[in-house]
Amino acid sequence: MLHSVLKKSFLMKKLFAYFCFMLFLPLCVAGQQYELKGNVLNGKTGDPIENVNLKIRNSPSGTATDGLGTFKLTVKELPATIEVSCLGFGSISIELTKMVSTPVEIILQPTVQNLEGIVITDKKAIPVYQDKNYSVLDYELSGDNILLLVFRYQLKKSELLMLTRWGDTLARSVLPDLPPTKLYKDPLCNVHYFSKNGNAYQCYYNEPLKQIQFIYKYSIDTVLKTFATMRFRMNDRLFFLEEAPDGFASRIGYYDNESGKTYLQMADNGKIARDYYSDLNSFLEPKRPEDIYNAEANMRAFELFYKPRFNAQIVKKEADRFAIFNFTNDSLHVYTSDLKLVSSSKFNFHNEQKGNALTTVFTAFSGNAWKWRWNLYSDEYTGKVYTDFERQGRLKLCEIEPESGKILGEYVLPVLFVQKIIVYKGEAFFLYKQIGEGEMWRLYKMRL
Repeated sequence: MLHSVLKKSFLMKKLFAYFCFMLFLPLCVAGQQYELKGNVLNGKTGDPIENVNLKIRNSPSGTATDGLGTFKLTVKELPATIEVSCLGFGSISIELTKMVSTPVEIILQPTVQNLEGIVITDKKAIPVYQDKNYSVLDYELSGDNILLLVFRYQLKKSELLMLTRWGDTLARSVLPDLPPTKLYKDPLCNVHYFSKNGNAYQCYYNEPLKQIQFIYKYSIDTVLKTFATMRFRMNDRLFFLEEAPDGFASRIGYYDNESGKTYLQMADNGKIARDYYSDLNSFLEPKRPEDIYNAEANMRAFELFYKPRFNAQIVKKEADRFAIFNFTNDSLHVYTSDLKLVSSSKFNFHNEQKGNALTTVFTAFSGNAWKWRWNLYSDEYTGKVYTDFERQGRLKLCEIEPESGKILGEYVLPVLFVQKIIVYKGEAFFLYKQIGEGEMWRLYKMRL
């Protein structure tokens, strides 16, 4: 009898313990936390992405990736849906049904945003030539390679490098004349080295010998005067652009052996010229005796903020096509090398900069709006033409569609205060120096 009672008591204790275990098990599981670790990568380049937001849906819990693209996320219960998002990348959702002990890898794909028909892309600048002991003074494209003028600490320790577009050094040469000034590429695609002594040397890369040679020597004035109005050569024609002395008219044409000098278009800013001289007389007319002494300063200020920088531009689009931008009537004409008109359109990307002297002065000192910089860049390999805008030291390149004259895409350079932009084979090359590096300029490129 006693044995039977003890047996029943033992069974009751076991049942009670099992009941308690099952009762408190959900509370234990609910109170358990997991830590999900991993990194987020760019699906196109494989680079880590920083500032990626990871958030658990219907929960305040979340985190963001660090500079190496890594993250740690606390998950309180399963299953859970993790929402991953980052500016410039497509957002994704991940269903988490069980925890993993090893770090996970999340891939985000870059996106292209379309705002009112304008494509804006997020790009990354890549150093082409970067040496702690050298600074880039100037560069020019020579064929498919890059001529790079660099110096170490001072200009007297300068040299000329021939690089591939990927930064590999093909040749290195001492300079024939020191100190250096710049490199200059003439309309015939020859690159010249200019020294401070007034001498110009044509640079030639001897590929079999892997040497940079200086084959001709001229004065800088001779080179600049020879090519002063020339723009480029196409087939047997040499195209030119002539500016009127007062700056309000331009003439575009070409030279060839058959017809000599021939004009294609004339851009005449006659109305602006009349308004300019009328306003100039009022602006400079002395109202008080002391105003006479300020006339010269007033003239310089009026020239800076009022007069157009050019009336027309001609650019070589491809080996057999060129485009003429006429800023006096906002017309864009594209021709073949045999002078056949391919397309004719209107453009207005520069109109926001037009206006009287007062509005021009106002926009010149306003830091919020993008300001047109009067530049045109031609990629002769792809046939694309770009212009640029500036805002608070940052530049954006805008592709111009020849058929419509409209802006197709905008590419904001990821660094500030860049110098000397050249576009070739879909890449924008430019010089940039980081803050705190003194005069240590570097050569970078960015895919457009």
